[in-house]
Amino acid sequence: MTNSGQSILLVVDDSTLLRLRSMILQMHGLSVTTASSAEEALSLCDGEIYDLVVIDLSEGIDASTQLCEELKAKHRQEAVALMAPAYAYVGSDCPDEVIPKDQGPAKLVREIRDLLDRVSDKTGDSDNSSV
Repeated sequence: MTNSGQSILLVVDDSTLLRLRSMILQMHGLSVTTASSAEEALSLCDGEIYDLVVIDLSEGIDASTQLCEELKAKHRQEAVALMAPAYAYVGSDCPDEVIPKDQGPAKLVREIRDLLDRVSDKTGDSDNSSV
């Protein structure tokens, strides 16, 4: 399945990583909006619903999880993924997915595409069940 037409909000507070990850995702045909802070992400989500929000804050898993929970409280339908080291423990059921950030760009793109496909399938199923 292609992920065209689906929108991603990429939240990374390291400007170099934000620029690189955004470029990589866009090179693979994904539509990306960027935010360099939790506050900016919350503001952007007030004006638009994204198919996927990907969070990687340098303050760590707790800060990323807190942003995830704030987003889900406002917009339950948004899928949220946290980027974390493969060994990290996420003590919350808030993220829909944890993407290992230490396994390279190809894995990042694959994980995001897979998650977008699952989100698309889930919303497609709910659309069909109401008919």
